[in-house]
Amino acid sequence: KVDSIQDDVIYPKEDTHSTFNANKQPIPAISALEKQASRAPVFSPYFAQIAAFRSAQSARKYSVEFSQKEGVTLSDAQFLDIQKIDLGTKGVWHRLYVEGFRDKAHVDAFCSRLRESKHACLVKRK
Repeated sequence: KVDSIQDDVIYPKEDTHSTFNANKQPIPAISALEKQASRAPVFSPYFAQIAAFRSAQSARKYSVEFSQKEGVTLSDAQFLDIQKIDLGTKGVWHRLYVEGFRDKAHVDAFCSRLRESKHACLVKRK
């Protein structure tokens, strides 16, 4: 029952049974961006640290190997991130994180699977 759409506002057709039309108020249209945002996953502040390297090149190389490694599958929402961390006297390290988990339980389960295959994994919070 839409009469016209102009400037991202929907103007309803005349209808005496509709509460929207009784006051003749325009109904704001939902933009494509708003639709996309409403479907976007909500991530928890929890993530997994799976490795740390002295060089950025080693961290990038391992991130490719990790994402291709058999048995290690990242969901569509999960992603790898490399963060440069300066630990003062211990030097600069490049930590490899897996982020994009729904909640802490999912990070815990992910790390448990990695630990079963003798892979290091730390659950952290932002």
